[in-house]
Amino acid sequence: MKDNGIWKHNSNKYQNYYGNIEKFEVGININHNFAQSILQSIELHSEFYTTKRVDGYDCKIYDFNKFFDEAFVYNHLHGTGSQKILLKEKNNENHYLVQNVSDYLEATYVEDFTFRLNGFKNRTVEQPTYCLKAMTNKTVKPFKENGLIRGKWYNLHLISNTTDVHKILVELNLTMNEQVIQ
Repeated sequence: MKDNGIWKHNSNKYQNYYGNIEKFEVGININHNFAQSILQSIELHSEFYTTKRVDGYDCKIYDFNKFFDEAFVYNHLHGTGSQKILLKEKNNENHYLVQNVSDYLEATYVEDFTFRLNGFKNRTVEQPTYCLKAMTNKTVKPFKENGLIRGKWYNLHLISNTTDVHKILVELNLTMNEQVIQ
């Protein structure tokens, strides 16, 4: 309740709480029945859209150039630390030159609102313990020490810092996570 009434969130803008625009964050748990695996890429179905009233109907207007701004992955052994996401443009040759050489996670549009995230590297000094409000990169190794993210489960957190005009739908596609062959 606010001002002796019920406060309606998302009345004009999304992620608007009591007049403050907050970032959109979603956490996803990933596991393959707890079989050991190496996290190399993740595929997500993600839609960012607005609605517009046309002839009495709400019509979706999709933003094909919008994706999450940053992400981090962790489990009980490894973590990436918070990393910015580069949404690669299909027709921009320079975006394909950053593969595996930048500190960014790489997001590539596959098809039908499906994106592939690549570039996960273990950068933790010790066991990763994340507190979402106080997360910093102080617990990560220098970027040159690239290790693989291994484990039986992972937590993926996706963050969009500018979400006040978009509705966001996101779904994990589990087919891209490969099990370790013993």
